Amino acid sequence: MARAQISSLPSSPGQGERREGRDANEAGVGRGRLTAGFAAFAGLLVAKIRLCRPRDPEAKGLVERANGYLETSFLPGRTFSGPGDFNTQLTTWPAVANRRVHRTLQTRPTERWEADRAGMLTLPPVDPPAWWRMQTRIGRDHYVRVDTNDYSVHPDAIGRIVTVLTDNDEVLALAPGGVIVARHPRCWARHQTITDPDHAEGGKTMRGQLQHHQQAARQATAQDPSGPLVEVEQRELGSYDRLFTIIEGGGDSEAG
Repeated sequence: MARAQISSLPSSPGQGERREGRDANEAGVGRGRLTAGFAAFAGLLVAKIRLCRPRDPEAKGLVERANGYLETSFLPGRTFSGPGDFNTQLTTWPAVANRRVHRTLQTRPTERWEADRAGMLTLPPVDPPAWWRMQTRIGRDHYVRVDTNDYSVHPDAIGRIVTVLTDNDEVLALAPGGVIVARHPRCWARHQTITDPDHAEGGKTMRGQLQHHQQAARQATAQDPSGPLVEVEQRELGSYDRLFTIIEGGGDSEAG
């Protein structure tokens, strides 16, 4: 997953630019390019994206160290019932952590808030999109995978390309025209299969119809085995004799 940092802040509210650093080529293939969604998100925040070179931890190590601090100081010994509980605990934790003297700054983070706030832009009046979006074609099993979990889709969408929208609370699948073919609560466990009973019943009905059709076709063939046959081209038998003669003679008979 790409990491990001704000590498410079404006000198006064509402002025200047914010820059965000990302790996330019984390996959190691081709030039780094921003997706349309991420570019729009950066524009909404009035942020300039600075692509970093691959394998250059110094370029973005500051924010990675902050993430590591959360992992080693906030997470150990805690359990969470879901994203809401995680955010609640994380919101209350800085009240304790920010009173500690920072080893490098030699001051408490709470004593630096006003100076930092003076260099920050205000949040945009419009919230950024909350959905993660992808498109996929629905296979015969009529499920879509989000992270490591599989969510059922109505079997009417089999063979069609659907748009899957995901946020922290919900997984939504839309067929062409905006028809909702799946709606599930987001599952935060791993490697789970989430099935809507209506989707399962619809799949069972479609399989029964297919089996009935196949059985009817077999019965029709058994009752009239002399039904219409398909004519196929048949090769003249003498052509095989000529072919073997060429192979055995090494091709001399044709060369002469």
